[in-house]
Amino acid sequence: MTELADEPHLHFEMTVSGIQVDPMDYFGADAVATLAQDTSYESSINE
Repeated sequence: MTELADEPHLHFEMTVSGIQVDPMDYFGADAVATLAQDTSYESSINE
């Protein structure tokens, strides 16, 4: 498997008993609500 990305990012993968699962199924709504898009990279390339 190969992944190419133009900008820095985090690849987060979860497996349960060897099977890939959606990590979002394991986070509560309150934890997901704290997530925000990081725009620091985008602003640094426009300077």
